[in-house]
Amino acid sequence: MSKKKKIRMSQGKQRTHKSAVKRIKVTGGKEPKLLHRHKGRRHNISNKSKEQVRRLSRMAQFEGAFAKKLKQLLGIA
Repeated sequence: MSKKKKIRMSQGKQRTHKSAVKRIKVTGGKEPKLLHRHKGRRHNISNKSKEQVRRLSRMAQFEGAFAKKLKQLLGIA
């Protein structure tokens, strides 16, 4: 009788999503917030009002289920 070798299938390590790391800023603290830049501020700024341009230059926060999914991609959760 031949003995069969048991092959262990190891689960791979979770990798951080590099493109998400480059685009998202993570704040410190116990409950880190995920911040991103607004779209629409690259060009054609002369057609937009100053108020709109100022608002687009501020960082925005990811919220809800999407933020939870991004935390998994970044290796935070």
